[in-house]
Amino acid sequence: MPTPESSRGAHSTGHPLTASAVGVDVGGTGIKAVLVSDDGAILAEQSSPTPKPDPTGAHTADAIAALVRKLTKGERTPVGVTSPGLADERNGVVLDSVNLGWHRVPIRRLVEERLGTPVGFSHDVRAGGLAEMHALGEVEPDCVAAFIPVGTGLAAAIFVGNRPVVGNGWAGEIGQLVFPGGPHAGKRLEEVASASILAARMGTDGAAEVARLVAAGDARAAELWDEVAAALGFALAVVTATIAPAVIIVGGGLAESGELLFAPTRRHLAGYLPGLPLPTLRPATHGRLAGALGAALVGRARMEAIDA
Repeated sequence: MPTPESSRGAHSTGHPLTASAVGVDVGGTGIKAVLVSDDGAILAEQSSPTPKPDPTGAHTADAIAALVRKLTKGERTPVGVTSPGLADERNGVVLDSVNLGWHRVPIRRLVEERLGTPVGFSHDVRAGGLAEMHALGEVEPDCVAAFIPVGTGLAAAIFVGNRPVVGNGWAGEIGQLVFPGGPHAGKRLEEVASASILAARMGTDGAAEVARLVAAGDARAAELWDEVAAALGFALAVVTATIAPAVIIVGGGLAESGELLFAPTRRHLAGYLPGLPLPTLRPATHGRLAGALGAALVGRARMEAIDA
C-alpha cells in the first residue's frame, strides 16, 4: 500500500494516510468496529447498538462515524462499512435489508458526509468471506471457494481466486431458497438452518447452549441439531452442485462447535450429492469479527484506488 508520506489524493484532508484501517460491520442489533494494522492485527475494537428504527440510515451513519472517530483519533484512515441485505456495492447503497428496515439507503454517502473521507462498502457476508480468504493465504487463480456463516440468517460469499462473485448484487443468497416439501415445506432455508432459529426452537438463550445439550445427550436438542445439519447440508449441496468449490468455509456461532456440527453436515451433504466429489469443509478463522475485518480490507482498497 502507499507509504504515509505519499498517500495524498484528491480527497485528502491534509492528514497523511495511516498504515491502519477501520472496518465497521453493521448488524441488526449491533455495530462492531475494529482498527486493523497493515499486517491484519486488531489494534482496537469499539461497538454500539444499532439505532432502531432508522429507515433513512442517518442515525446509523452517525453511530458509525462516532465509532470511527474513537478508533482513529482524527487521523486520516481508510474506512470500510458492511451491512446485511441486498447490496449495490458499486454505488454504496443498501437496496433492501429486513434486519435494518432499510430500502435504498445510500449508506456509503451518508458516512462519507460525516467523516469527510472516502469509505468502502460491501455486503457483510462478502466482506467476511474476503477476510477468510485473506487468512487462507495464496490460492490458485481459478480456485473456487465459498464462505457460509450460520448466524441470524444464512448466505454464501463465492470466490474465484480471491475475487468475490457479486453478480447483480445478491449472489449467494441461498438462505432465501424455499423448501418445496417435507417437514419444512414453505419455509426459507435460513428459517431452519440458522443459529437464532435453533435457539428459539429449543428455548435457550443461544445456539451454544443447544450445542452443550447435544454433547450432554439431550434427545430433543440432538433432534433439532440434526435438522439444522440436514438443512445446512442441503445448502452446501446447492452451492457444491452449482460452483464445485474446492473448499467451503463455515462461520458463525454454530461453526464454533466444530465436529459436533461438521460431522452430521458432511453426512447430509454426501447424501444429497451421492457419488460427486465433495468440498473440504473448514471452520472460519475470524469468528464474529470476520465482517469487520473484511470491511477494513475493502476500505483500504478504496482509499488506495482514490489515492493512486
